Parts: sequence; structure tokens; C-alpha cells
Amino acid sequence: MKFYVDAMFGNLSRFLRVLGYDCLLRSNTQNTDDYFCKVIEENRIIITRSRVLYNQARKRDIKAIFINKEGIVNILCELKRKININLTCDPNNSRCSDCNGLLVKTDKNLIKKEVNSGTFEHFEEFWKCKSCGKIYWEGAHWADIRRKIKQVKECVGNEN
Repeated sequence: MKFYVDAMFGNLSRFLRVLGYDCLLRSNTQNTDDYFCKVIEENRIIITRSRVLYNQARKRDIKAIFINKEGIVNILCELKRKININLTCDPNNSRCSDCNGLLVKTDKNLIKKEVNSGTFEHFEEFWKCKSCGKIYWEGAHWADIRRKIKQVKECVGNEN
């Protein structure tokens, strides 16, 4: 699954990318017709908080999901219910949270000058975005991501 989310869902786009999904973020200024053309051309699913945009997409037979929840855990619960998104968090399958580029595991010594010395010494595995060059490692933020995923699984699991 590939997604194209509204600008108001910036946090969601980053989270979906970490989960490995190809996810684009629509700008507030993007023309609706251009937006729909790109969605169709790239076989993406729209995620929106706009009832108007959702209805326009459905009238054109474009896959769209309307979300009116607040908070990343609630939004992910809704996506899990509606389209059964995969909640596996693995940096080997993640995408760049900034630009949506593919991440490649990289030799630690090749990025020594690109991270601070404490990070370099504390972590063994690093990934680099093929598009923007951002470096990733499993720091404290990964614990927070996994905690949120656990909350989503508990939320959805309690409904069955």
C-alpha cells in the first residue's frame, strides 16, 4: 500500500514511513485535480480529515480513507481497523521520515563524521537515506515508536 496524506497529517506520514510505507504528504497549496492525478497515477490511497476531499475522491472512484480521530495512536487504530496496516517496526524496512526515501543499512565507519561521537560509540547499526542522506539509528525515539505501536495493538486487539 502507498499513501498520500493531507498536510494536516504530517505526524502520520512520518509514522507510516517508519512502518515502511511509501507515504507522500500533500501540501496545502497543491491543486486538487493534480493531487488526484498523482494518486491515480501512483496507485495511492488518500488519507484525509476533509469530508469534502474524501467525497470528491470517492466520486472519482479513488481509494480514500476519512479519519476524524486525533492523536497518532487513535489514527493508527483507525487505519488498522479500516485497512489492516502492518504494525511491524523494523528499521531495515523503514523509509526516511523526512523525505520518504529508501533507507540502506550502512557501515558504521562510513558515517563516523556524520554523527556525534556519543551516538557513534553507543550504537552499532546505522541506516542512511538514499535520497537526502539523513542518518538513522535505533535511539530512544524507537522505544517511543514501539510503545505507540503496542498501544495500537492493544486498542485494536481489545475490540475482537
